[in-house]
Formats: sequence, structure tokens, C-alpha cells
Amino acid sequence: MTTLKIWLVVFILTTLSISTLQAQSIQLYGEDFENAFPNMDLTSGGVGANLGSNQWLINSAFTGVGGYSNTYSQDSTFGGTISGAPYSRYLHIQDNGSAAMNANFNPGNASDRFAYMTGSACTYGFNSVNFSFFYTVHGSSTAYAEVYYRKNGGPWTQTGATQYNDAYKWRYEIISNPDFVDASNLQFAFRWINDAGTQVNPAGFAVDDIRIVGFYSTVSMDSIHVNVLTDSVCQGTSILANIVISDTLCDGNYILELSDATGNFPNALFPPQYYIIPLGLINFFVNVPLPANILPGNCYKIRFSRDNPPPPPIVGIASACFTIYNCPNTITTIQPAVTRDSNAVCINSVIDVPFFSTGVFVNNLYSAQLSDSNGVFPSSPPFTILGTLPSDANYPASPPGSISGVIPNSPNVPPGCNYYIRVKSSNPLTYGVPWGPFCIQKCDIETNNKKDISVCLQPTSQGWDSLIRVDVNHFDSIQTYLPGNRFTIELRNSNPLPPPTPWGFVNTDSLGWVTAVNDTTIHMVIPPLNQLVAMGINPGSYYMRINATNAANPENAFGTVVRLTIGAPTDIPPTFTSYNQTQSNLFPDTICVNDVVDFWLNFPHPNQKSTYIWNLNGTQNWRVPGSQGGNLALIFNGVGTYIITVTEENFGCVGTSSASDTIVAIGPPSTLITAPLWACVGDTIHLTAPNPGIWNNFFKGDVISQGDDELFIRFDTASASGYIIRFDAQNFCGSAYSQKSVKVVNPPLVAAQPSDTTVCTGSVINASVTTGSALSYCWVGKSDTLATTASTSITPDSSGTYFVTVRYHGVCPTQDSIKVDVRFDEKDSASALLCPAGLDTMTLSVDYPAASFYWSTGNSESFISIADTGTYWVDIKTDTAVCKRRMTYTILPKECIPLPSDSVSNLSLPNVFSPDGSGQNDFFTPLISGPFDQFQVEIYNRWGNLIYGPASDPFFQWDGNENNGNSAPAGVYFWLVNASYKGIKYPPQRGFVTLIRGNN
Repeated sequence: MTTLKIWLVVFILTTLSISTLQAQSIQLYGEDFENAFPNMDLTSGGVGANLGSNQWLINSAFTGVGGYSNTYSQDSTFGGTISGAPYSRYLHIQDNGSAAMNANFNPGNASDRFAYMTGSACTYGFNSVNFSFFYTVHGSSTAYAEVYYRKNGGPWTQTGATQYNDAYKWRYEIISNPDFVDASNLQFAFRWINDAGTQVNPAGFAVDDIRIVGFYSTVSMDSIHVNVLTDSVCQGTSILANIVISDTLCDGNYILELSDATGNFPNALFPPQYYIIPLGLINFFVNVPLPANILPGNCYKIRFSRDNPPPPPIVGIASACFTIYNCPNTITTIQPAVTRDSNAVCINSVIDVPFFSTGVFVNNLYSAQLSDSNGVFPSSPPFTILGTLPSDANYPASPPGSISGVIPNSPNVPPGCNYYIRVKSSNPLTYGVPWGPFCIQKCDIETNNKKDISVCLQPTSQGWDSLIRVDVNHFDSIQTYLPGNRFTIELRNSNPLPPPTPWGFVNTDSLGWVTAVNDTTIHMVIPPLNQLVAMGINPGSYYMRINATNAANPENAFGTVVRLTIGAPTDIPPTFTSYNQTQSNLFPDTICVNDVVDFWLNFPHPNQKSTYIWNLNGTQNWRVPGSQGGNLALIFNGVGTYIITVTEENFGCVGTSSASDTIVAIGPPSTLITAPLWACVGDTIHLTAPNPGIWNNFFKGDVISQGDDELFIRFDTASASGYIIRFDAQNFCGSAYSQKSVKVVNPPLVAAQPSDTTVCTGSVINASVTTGSALSYCWVGKSDTLATTASTSITPDSSGTYFVTVRYHGVCPTQDSIKVDVRFDEKDSASALLCPAGLDTMTLSVDYPAASFYWSTGNSESFISIADTGTYWVDIKTDTAVCKRRMTYTILPKECIPLPSDSVSNLSLPNVFSPDGSGQNDFFTPLISGPFDQFQVEIYNRWGNLIYGPASDPFFQWDGNENNGNSAPAGVYFWLVNASYKGIKYPPQRGFVTLIRGNN
């Protein structure tokens, strides 16, 4: 029957939290040439003559010298990303007769060179396989590269392009061939050929990031059947299962699972066991251990599944139901080593009680119970307990369980020869088969105050020494020792199973003795390790007691027993070899999650009595006996960095820790696509992925360019449901894929309202665009964002253009604008004097044809009458003017003399005239005037300057010319009249007149 490797499984308490879709591809082989010893043969050839000065080389040189040009850096690609770019190690052709170490070749030297993978990929179980790599080359039809493959050590066959001879940057190449599948050993190679007459730019062929990727379908999977060879079994035993795999598959990880009592695997209580099944093994047997604490049931099942990686993952077909019974618990007590002596066991001596047990124990405490001197175990307290062992394990075979204790000095333990020992369990309560009878006595010699001794030696140390206390007459003060008596140190074997001698005699006297007849001390000397071994005493655990050579009563010749433990770890730190069984490589620095890694001790302790403590990330984790080689196999079930060391422990003595080994566990590649959720029709969309891979399912778009980790694509038709783009990636740990849906929409229709307009300062424009769902808005004026809503109010203070940008789902920005011409109001002002408090009146008037008026007093006529000082204004709006005209009057107070009540004055002046020579209204002249004894008129402009008069004619005529002869401009003027009659002075009369010229 084929031998099956079953590995020790230790779960690493690190949670792997990676959520990927079901894998459909995996990297079977990868080479980036960063390792100091890449898996490539560059010299032995395979196809061609294997000659010429142009040879293969692996390094990270990119600079050309001596006439050779530089090699393109690895961030200069037609698409995709090369690991370690821009200047990582790579495989390339190099003219070994030149000083240049980069990719170059001598065109004048005919060369034919072949380089091939020394590693290989297994492709059983895959539907298709791709070979990919990056390359760059300047060549021609007479200077080019070729690609070859071979299966299972067969002949090399050319594949891919006929010639690779023109890639002025790094190009990503994928080769597919149906013959790549169903190979136990698939390899690839590169061949470089150039003629002696080649006249081209001598930039040589270069390769990086070689990958072999397998694709498989979940539709047509192989099957794994499990047949159990019995229909019932006891708890804590094992069951034999026959595993049958339907077809040949590559090496792989397999998981064996035990269901719950109803055949349900998701609720399984049994932790899975991991197996490595080599290529071609399809029918074998596995002995499945059953937990001792498993509950009885009549429909347990076993399932054997292929894990991922490597694929294909296969969920096995479960076995038929079988029954697990609750079989009886049994305990059998074995004779303790100290009872094999010809003498009785001394009170206060140590004792180790071995036992066998079968069955199920839960939250259990084993106890070694001593009977009374008549061989009776009491049914109620007090019980004499020699020692306890908390354990849920059962001990069905060698080595047995063992409970350590001491024969107590108690009234309940008088000397006698009918004592029995039994081991019992607490849960369930089970009384073991007793062992006995044996004798217990009071011994006169007490060894080292009943204290055990532990000694740690190093191979180069000077040994150990101490004074050991010898107490006599411990129970009986009249016991004597004759002259010449020696107290000696005796060692006995503590092995729980019978040694060749009655009680495993080891040594007497060699470690120390003293001549004495009373209490004393012995100078105990443990020599250096090499001398100790020469004495027949190896590092280990022993029983030790003090014996007397000349006791008056021979019964007093043997003392109480204590334990002596001598540990001697080697002084050389342990070393170990790591081997990734899953990937079949030594000293792995990077592994996959769930890979099995062996750690083999290079030089374990020769006597195999040491225990090796393996530590992970600084924490003590596993203790492996040297009798089992001290080796460890781990399954790394969590992504992370792990630092492994090992330390030898020899009988409680800890040696120097080994140098550390660092292993990084990674999972399948991340395939999270970075891309917009929405795009606009006609836009070029940029999608990226964190690892190299393959883009799929973009058939409805126009691919602008693509690499192994990025894609540029354009869609010319809208899709509300979205276009699905898929990305597949793989590394040597597995494969994964992600999908991204990109919804493509048309640009929104945008028409800003109102259209271009002219407004006055202070006017409010209510601007808006058509609203809709998923639209976003941005109004901007003079580089400032005004609003992010569909409508907004704008109060412009100067002319300018206001823009609105509308986006649909945040994309397709579409813009419109409103051009605003801002006009300013026209303003005029005048001033006059008035007798305040109603002593005088004045008429303020304006005359504009087809105009509307609004006075500060609320009037809407062309004039108002006022009787008090203050500021008055009127807004004048005409149909032809964009903005209003405002006239402001400032009425100031003057000193007034009240007129007699019978004084009368008649004066009426117009409020507008137009000196245009038309014969109509050409003069500003009184309409009614008189009678006056004295009369004076003055006319002022808006700045208070006298421009006409003073004139004394009550029927004056002002033609619009100033005193200096210049024509007064159109506008509003203030007039003032002072007059008297019959010696009585009238209050000053005042008012405003508007001079109109031309189109005013």
C-alpha cells in the first residue's frame, strides 16, 4: 500500500479575512528573478548550437556602455506593471565581450543561445493554461527570440510568435496552447538567434515576470469518495477510511472532516486534519482518530476534500453513516518504579504512579489513591491521595500516564505490607484496577530534607557541587550506625516501565559519600558532562537516596527517595532546515496560506531525551520530544509575517535559542478594481487593479489600451444597467477575480434661464436650470462658487458672465452661461433756500415726456409742493431708459421776515424751457409778474455757482446762456427772487427750472 504523509497540524491564531469570489484560475509557476538562485539554466542548451559571445545573464543592470544603448527601464511599458520596476533583476542577452552588463548583443558575432526553466508546473485538472512574460528587444528578421515548451521531459517545441524582434518598450505577452494541459512537468524556454551580418541597434532581448497560469471550470470537477470499513466504533479510538480520487491530479492539500451526529458538516465539532497527497495517488487508506469526548451518535460521516491552493478545489462526497458508541471507561494502575526495590518504600519518599486508561474523560482530574494498611480503600473521607493529574486525555498505550506524589507521613499511613494503589478519574467517576500489595516503612535516613535536586550542565562547564543533608534517627532515636559506616549517594532509574534490572540500578558512591555515624552532610559533586557520561550517568531524571554501608539494623540501610534531574542542553544553538512541502522548495521566505512547512532539526541531541520548544513570533508554542526527532510541521492558516525559532530543553534546562527564520504567508492576489461607478458616453475610463492579471468581458466597449493591471476603455452607448468588466489575477498562492459594473450615461441637457440680459445695479436675477434626479449643479461667477442648487438668486454689481455646470451622477459635466450687462442709475442734485416751518412754499418739478415719477414723499406727479426744508428726491423712469434717473433736492433754511397780512405778490415762473430757437418756450421768463417796487432774480447751477443775474427786470428773459456767454448745459438750475412793494419786502421766492437741449 502506498505510504501517505500525514502532517502534524497546528493552527496559528491569526484570522484570515479575505473575501474573494470563487477562484477560476491560479498561478502555477512564477519567476521574477529576484532570488539569488533563480530556477533557470543559462548554459547547458536544449535547442540550437549554443554558441557565440552573446550569452544569457541575470542581473539588474540597465546602463549601456561602450557604444551600447541603455535598456528601457521597467516602468516604460505598453501597459502593465513589472514587479520591482523600474530597475529589478531580469533575464537578458548580453555581449560578454563588452563592458556593458545590460541587455545588448554584438551584431557581428553569430550567436544561438538557449535558457530554460529548471522548475516546472503541474497542469492536471486544468481546462487551459497560459504562459505570460514581459519582454523588450530591438531586433530584426535575423536577430530575434523564440519561445519553447516541453511536457514531462519530452522534446522542446516552439510556441507563441514565430519571432520576437521588435518591442521598443516592455511588452506583455500571453501564450495559450491546448497542449499545455495534463502535464505533470511543464517547462518553458527562450532562445536567442542572430546572424553575424546583423546590422541593427544592438539592444538585446530581455525577459521578466515569467508566469504559468492555469484555468479550470467548476462545472466538470473530479470527485473524491470516502468508504469507511466499519459501521460502528468506540469513542476515543479510530476508524479506517478508504479514499478514492476519480482522476489523476497534481500534488495538493486535502482536508479530512468528521461531521456531527446527524451527518451535518457545517456543524462539525471535529477539527479538520490536513494531508498532502502527491501526484498520481488516487486510492489509499487513512486511519482517522476519533476524539475521546465526542458524543455518541448513529450517523457520523467522514468527508475528504481537496483544498485550494492548489486547485481545483473539490468538495468530497461524504461516506455512509457510521455509529460511535459510548464504550466503558477503564483505568489500570501499573506498578510504580520505587516499589521494585527489595526494601519497603520509605515514608516521605517520592513516588510516580503509572497507569493506562481508555474511554472519554471531560474536565477530569486523575488521582492516585493509597489504601489503608489492610488493603482497603475507604468509601468516605479521609482519603489518602498521593498526587493528582488534571487531564482529559486517555492513555491506552505506552508511554502510560503518570501521577507524581509523595508517601505521606500521616497517622493514616502506618508501616505495613498490605498497601494498594489505584488511579481514579473524576469525570466520569471511574475507579481503576488497583496494584499491590507493597510495603511501607519508616526509614531512619532522610535524604536532603526531602528536597528534589535539579542540575543544569553545559558541555564546557566545570560541573556542579553542593552539600547534601543526611539526617538519621528521623523516626527512632535509638538506631545506630557502626564505626566505619559510610553514607553514600545512590541513583536509580525512574522509568515507569520495568528496566532490565529489578529497580534500574544506575550508580553508587560516584557522586559523593562521607564516613559518619550521625547527622552529617555529603559533598555531592556532579562532574563535567563528558566525565559524567563516562561514569554511565547520562542527563536525565533519576531517583536518588542516601544509603548506609554499616547500619546496626540492616532495615536502616536505605534512606528516603528524592528526585535528581540532570539537564545538559548542547552549547551550540540548534539549527534547522525549512521545507515548503506544498510548493516543494527549501528555505521558503514566502509561502501561501494553508501551505505545510516542515522544520527539520539539523543536529538533534544525540540521546534524543531533549524536548525542542518551537516559538512563533516570540511566543512559546510547541514542545516536540527529541524521541520524535524534534521536528515540526505547521500549516500557516493566516496571512502575516512569522518568525520561527527553536530552543532545546534538556530535562528542564533550556539551551541557547536558534537563529530566527522569517516566513511571510500570503493569500491569493487582491483583485479589487478601482474604477468610477458612472461614466459619460464617449469618455475614456481608466480602471486599475492592485496586481497583474487579465481583463475580460469588455466586448461592448472600445479598448483604447490595456496592461496586466490597468485598462483604458471607451463606451459610445449609454447603459443604465451598466457594463460589467471582470479582472482575473493569480499568484503562486491561488487566484481570484473581481467584477466592476460601470454605468454609462448621456450628458444632461442644460439651458440656463434667463437668457443674456441687461440689468441695473441692485437688480436681482433669478437664475435656474431644468431639474432632474441624480443631477448636481454648480453656479460660478467671477471665480466664486455661488450655489450648488438648480436655481439661485444673483445680484450683480458689475457686468460679467455667470456659468452653471450640471453633472449626471457626478459625470458628464455640461455647461451653459448667462451674460449680464449691468447699467448704473443717473443722478442729479440741486439745492435751494426756503423759509422753514410753513412760512414759505416751493414747487419742485421735473418735466420728462412719457416718464413715470416716484417722489420720496410718495407722490407720482411731475411736481410736488413743499413748505419745509430737507432732502427730497424723485426717481424718473422712461420707456427708453434701462435704469432710472434720480434727482435729489437739498432744501436749506433761510432767515425770514413775516409780510404784512395785506401784502400781495404775483409771480409765476415755468419749471422747464428749451432754448432751441423754435419760437416755443425758448426763454425762462415770468408768466405773471408784479407789481414790484424792487425786483432781483439770480440763477445758480447745481454746484451753487451764479450763472445768470442778478437781473432787475420783473419780466426778465433767460436764454440759457451763462453770464460769461457760454451755453449752460442741460440740467436743473435753482432760481432766487427778492422783491418789495410799497416799501414792504416780500419773502424770497425760489424754485427749480429744467433746461432741455437737443435729445435731453
